[in-house]
Amino acid sequence: MNLTPDQYKQAMASAVKVVEANVGKIMLNGANLGSALMQRRVFNKGIATSGKKMMYRSAQYIKLRTDAGLQVAHKDLIFTGNLFNSLTILGKSNKEVSYGFNNSEMAEIANYQETSDKQVNQPIFDLSKKEIAQVERAMAKDVARMVVATIESYPNPPGTGVLKMAGEDAISKSQRRNRIKQKKRKAYARKQKRKEDIKAGKVFKPRLNKVDSRDKAIAQAKKKKSDLNIKATSILQKREKAKAELKRNEFTRKNLKLQQSRISKYIKVRQDRLAVATTKLSKTRAGSKNNQNAIARVQRLQKEISTANRKLNDISKVKSAKKTIAQSKSPIKRIRAQSATQTKAIKDKSVGLRELRRIQRAKRIRQGTHKPKKRKKS
Repeated sequence: MNLTPDQYKQAMASAVKVVEANVGKIMLNGANLGSALMQRRVFNKGIATSGKKMMYRSAQYIKLRTDAGLQVAHKDLIFTGNLFNSLTILGKSNKEVSYGFNNSEMAEIANYQETSDKQVNQPIFDLSKKEIAQVERAMAKDVARMVVATIESYPNPPGTGVLKMAGEDAISKSQRRNRIKQKKRKAYARKQKRKEDIKAGKVFKPRLNKVDSRDKAIAQAKKKKSDLNIKATSILQKREKAKAELKRNEFTRKNLKLQQSRISKYIKVRQDRLAVATTKLSKTRAGSKNNQNAIARVQRLQKEISTANRKLNDISKVKSAKKTIAQSKSPIKRIRAQSATQTKAIKDKSVGLRELRRIQRAKRIRQGTHKPKKRKKS
């Protein structure tokens, strides 16, 4: 399109007005693009603003994520998805666009990840230099597109299509990518769990419907159940022994620590007195009345110390028994659950087994390979 200098000036003035009218939208699209880039870096790749790879440290949390079917190769800050979903545009105008967490709890979690020595301890949600450069390029392209479209459409205003810019719907695209990735993770976790269940005998493949395979699976399940029962019996015996120790002993109150402290102090005082009495005894003349009194005092103190030591030993036994009882609850619960699983497996595999044996026997008879079992003579 050929324009005269005056028309070009007017077209440029019109382009400036269009850009000024759409500054808020340009900034909003830039914010959307920046947030999408940041979210992809943090939640997909597990990389901090500096470019450092974020890693999980807690073995307990790694196990929790593994059990939930989530990856542990790097820290992606996704478990429930609340942190990711709370990131949004908080405010927008023609002068500025604010972006952040719309939930105070999530904002505290993000701050803890960035400032705690136990976590990443460096900026995570700030845009990196590379991301800022990409946003600036996208915004510059949007401005250039508006200017070119305004000049080309002069003297008419530019169409609405030109205002659909590079950063538009970037967050929704990123969220869609994450949802697809999460679905894949869950599907992979289910597949792995099924493999483990098949290996453990909890789930059976269709090909195990053969009689021999079923018999083998039932025998394995019965053996596992028997082992679990032996283990449970051993734990219960230890618990009963601990309960008997508690019943036999008088130190069953809650303030065991206080009693232990008092008896320890009592023993210390008696030992000091015994040392003094022993010194006095060595200074007395053998056979004298003072000598006899000193001997009696030493023997009495020794007896008191011996009694106190026995009580101290009883308290230790009671504490140990209480600990044994407390620790036995969880394993027993777990063993019972595992035993119930094996019982269900035996029941599931036994369904229709007699009918399958009859069919197998008829097939062998037809093929002429059936060998009847010899009955023992009574």
